Amino acid sequence: MIAYSDGATGRWLQATPCTRVQREGSNEFSQCIEHLAHRTVWVTGAIDGHGDRPPIRIVSPAGFDAGTAQTPGSVRLAAVAPQLGIQSALWGGLFQVKPRAHTGIHHHGEQQTIAYVLSGICEVRWGARGEYDARAKAGDFIHVPAFLPHMEINRSDSEPFHWVVVRSTSTPIVVNLPDHTWPQPRHALAAGLPSLSS
Repeated sequence: MIAYSDGATGRWLQATPCTRVQREGSNEFSQCIEHLAHRTVWVTGAIDGHGDRPPIRIVSPAGFDAGTAQTPGSVRLAAVAPQLGIQSALWGGLFQVKPRAHTGIHHHGEQQTIAYVLSGICEVRWGARGEYDARAKAGDFIHVPAFLPHMEINRSDSEPFHWVVVRSTSTPIVVNLPDHTWPQPRHALAAGLPSLSS
């Protein structure tokens, strides 16, 4: 049996491994666990019965937080982060760049970043002078090493790109760098795209 709280009333319920749910004090199976996916569910006892572990947290889109470190030209939304009451050694969230937009040059300090491209096509430029570039499309994974200056560019006229992002520390580090960090100006690297100030 798995013990969990329904989140709304704080009452403890039990679920069998077949995922059906039995209300406390009742012999009737009333709900399936998957029907609870629209709200946060705290699971405190794994099948092995240990109840001293942190709870499982499910964070739906309405709970994502834009109050995280940002870079001009993009939007980051935190989903797994301390400000959401989730204690983790990692940070997780979403990243978006709109059509015909690009980020500023930045790096993530000591953090390593793993991203999965959900949709769209993005160009990533990196290096001490912005001398390297690659394209990533939906279904690709991206690894960004610590301290590596980079920028993301969306050359699509109509489609934003979206990433799922996981960082190697619980609080994101974003170091936004000046345009002159790279010899050629950012607008030349993102030729034909509007500037961030427009």
